Amino acid sequence: VSQSRYGGSTYRMYRVTKNGVSISKSISIGAKIDSVGKAQGYLKFSQDGTKMAYVVPGPDRNYVEIYDFADSTGEISNKKVIDLGKAPPTLYGAELSPDGNSLYTSLTAGVTTLPPADPSIKSQLLQFDLTSKDSATISLSRKLIDSTATQNFGALKIGPDGKIYMAVQGSTHLAVIGQPNIILQTGSKVDTLEYNRRGFDLAGKLSQLGLPNNTTVNPDQDQQSGISVGDTCLGSPTQFQANHLCGEKLKNTK
Repeated sequence: VSQSRYGGSTYRMYRVTKNGVSISKSISIGAKIDSVGKAQGYLKFSQDGTKMAYVVPGPDRNYVEIYDFADSTGEISNKKVIDLGKAPPTLYGAELSPDGNSLYTSLTAGVTTLPPADPSIKSQLLQFDLTSKDSATISLSRKLIDSTATQNFGALKIGPDGKIYMAVQGSTHLAVIGQPNIILQTGSKVDTLEYNRRGFDLAGKLSQLGLPNNTTVNPDQDQQSGISVGDTCLGSPTQFQANHLCGEKLKNTK
């Protein structure tokens, strides 16, 4: 479990085992989180446990920090920073593709009235190619998947089906990226991602901006480990269950 400390630039890493929770280490490496706005960003891990992404929203600029992550030791390293430009629109959600080679981010326009007060400010859904080790190259790989001045894009979440879902405030549907492992190249059509802003019907209910922030683990057959989460409704106790079936993959270093 990872936590970015408010008021500083330190990540606190916790080891969760069947015996409980213990602090593993603190690592000073990230951006200084010195405002409420910056503290609202999502923190996400890749499904294979090798990458970590942390959202740092504006004001006055939006950033995403990308790290290499070792789930056996809790070590984070090789910081890369993606500059998404001035806010607004304000960076909101992030999610890594199932293969860990792409990053998806959402920016929200902050629409409160229709027509919008400033139609030039648009919510955006973006893709970045993470196969490079260079921050500048990753930033230049930016591809626009969708944008609108009349709706607010919210959280991104990978599902157990390998698709990525996005909250769209006030919509009766979640947006869906059906093929998130495909990396868009210059001239590529967004259709190859099988993206649909109205891809998942909420059966008459309305989406807000958030989605569950637990890490979805989809391990190999011989490396099945992770944490399952249940009962995430507001006001009810949340149930966490750790499973550890992977032999020597993970070790308790307490």
